[in-house]
Amino acid sequence: MAARLRIEFVSLGSSVRLGRIDPTIIMNIYGATALDVSSTATSSGSRPTTPAFGSSTSGYAILRGLDNPIVVAWGDNPTAVDTPTGTPNDGKRINPGEEVAIYVTTGTKFSAIQVS
Repeated sequence: MAARLRIEFVSLGSSVRLGRIDPTIIMNIYGATALDVSSTATSSGSRPTTPAFGSSTSGYAILRGLDNPIVVAWGDNPTAVDTPTGTPNDGKRINPGEEVAIYVTTGTKFSAIQVS
């Protein structure tokens, strides 16, 4: 079965909740995409790209692995590999059900590969 990846592009902010400040509140959602991931890294023509974050050029991508373990790489020209070192260039492993937030700028591209 192929793996799936969901990416949500958000800005985080602070909010007073129950009398305390919570700095990780999602303030705005600027887009989302779902990607079917195979054992071949996502090619340049089909890589998801970070949208603009309103008047800002940076925000967060929340990555969610939905089915099988995957590796996600990000940057100007990323290529995910099945044995990553944990750097943006070759990727971060994400297990099913795991959620990872990364700081990105407008135009950041993503590559993903399914791993066993």
